[in-house]
Amino acid sequence: MKKLAMIILVLALSANISFAQTAVDKVKSAVDNKEYLEAASYIPEIMKSRDNREDHDIMFLCGNVYYELDKIDSAKICYALAVEADDDQPASLRKYAMVLAELNQFDEAYELIEDAIDEDKDDANNYLTLGNIYILHDSLKVAKVKITKAKGMDPDNPEAYISLGNLYFAEGVYELSKNNYEEALSLDESNIQARIKLATSYYWLANREADADMRNELFGKSIAEWNRISKEDPKNAKAFYEQGRMLYYAKQYGKAASALNKYVELRPDGAQGRWFLAQSLYEVRECDTAEIHLKWVAENIDSVKLKSQLLLARCYHDKKDFDRSKAQYTEIKMNNELELPDLQNLALASLFSGDTLLAVDYFTEFLTKDPTKCKIADLMSKLVIFKIKDYEKAHFFTTKLIENCEDRKANGYFLDGMAYFLAEKSDSACMQFAKSIELDPENLKTKLYFADALVAQDLKDSSVIIYTEVIDIAKQDTTNKEYKSVLGQAFSKLASLYQSDKQYAKLKKTTEMWTEYYPESEFAWLYRAISHQGLNDQPGACKYYKMVLKVNPKNKFAKDFRQKLQCP
Repeated sequence: MKKLAMIILVLALSANISFAQTAVDKVKSAVDNKEYLEAASYIPEIMKSRDNREDHDIMFLCGNVYYELDKIDSAKICYALAVEADDDQPASLRKYAMVLAELNQFDEAYELIEDAIDEDKDDANNYLTLGNIYILHDSLKVAKVKITKAKGMDPDNPEAYISLGNLYFAEGVYELSKNNYEEALSLDESNIQARIKLATSYYWLANREADADMRNELFGKSIAEWNRISKEDPKNAKAFYEQGRMLYYAKQYGKAASALNKYVELRPDGAQGRWFLAQSLYEVRECDTAEIHLKWVAENIDSVKLKSQLLLARCYHDKKDFDRSKAQYTEIKMNNELELPDLQNLALASLFSGDTLLAVDYFTEFLTKDPTKCKIADLMSKLVIFKIKDYEKAHFFTTKLIENCEDRKANGYFLDGMAYFLAEKSDSACMQFAKSIELDPENLKTKLYFADALVAQDLKDSSVIIYTEVIDIAKQDTTNKEYKSVLGQAFSKLASLYQSDKQYAKLKKTTEMWTEYYPESEFAWLYRAISHQGLNDQPGACKYYKMVLKVNPKNKFAKDFRQKLQCP
């Protein structure tokens, strides 16, 4: 029995070793094919084996996979294990030191690279790594000393020129960084990192160039380098990321989205690249596609969660998808205070999606915070008065116009007067109409409503004066559409007033003018017929009732009175 148990244990251990070896082989194969995500998927299984964790080459390989995927913390663990397994390997010492520097652990990085130098004082790459650590630490003068020394030790090493390029790039001397990257490529044309950095240098040279033609030329060179990189190394995620980021900052959002989409295909969990992609898609208003990435960003990057949600809401708003814009803004507003432009968007989205009452609430909040937005105050005043008919609420909006909008103040008083007038508060309406007329005495429409408000207070004599004044002014220019409309209304209101008071002579005189200016108006002829009937002029009444029917043969009132008057 004991022998059987031992056999089972040996077989189990053999299976684990076999599986682990298979996983290592799979990582190597995936790295050869530059499928780093696939390679990373095998690493957890590799790490289960103590033998693997104590194998320098395996841990160094795993560290490189994680480094390529920008998983710096994981890379650090693997490089540390590699160095622990064999601290005489300069490549892993250098990688480990650079990772420590990227994590701002400079003291440990310096100590480690100094160990590498002690191991081999003739290896120029050790000094280059030290120089690059100093660049990350912003000690550029010391970095230059170390890199120059390394270049002198190995003048044909492309990494020396890349490091010098990095130094000048950090100093913002992009012409010199470009020259050194070009020198590195002259020594090793296939060096992708040098070409990535060259493309980036061209971009920053273009960004600083004042001459438009030269700027376009440099930018074109940058794009050409990126295109070459994409062809030579189509699985280089960093290249697509850097290209997309550069195009995003250059406001070439469509091209940026194309490059960044490729990056996200290669690195689905690349948070920063996906954020640039989401923003690029927003800028070109590809809202449905942007939504996928903006939601991912909101769930995975806390620092930009709110901004990503806002971009999605704005995107839908700009595309006039008001239902989705409203829903997105409403979700945001539950936990955040919206900035004024977004609060305005939410109010408009509510309005255009049919939720008028909610829109009024949001616009009320908006104008409370910024009462100077005159167009909105004007729009809401009219909406609340003429559509919602909430006359009390209207005073909030009209007051904003009156108090904050000098060029709309007269209209503010007019709209405030209308709110009072329609609420049957004619005395208050008269006060506001009078203020409006004082500011804009040429506005005939306001005068008409002022006269209407006077009629409501039984001040008919005053209203007649105003109706007459409006008629006298408006009839001077009937080519003016506004005057033409006001003139017809003034005739109608004055005629109605005379008819109700049975002042048929004055009605006759008014309708004579009315039919002269509006021969197509059946009501003008109708009132004229009534005036003659009121003056006991049967032939005249018959004549003008006939004119009514000429304009509108279906006018029942005219038909009935012609019959009663026994008109021929």
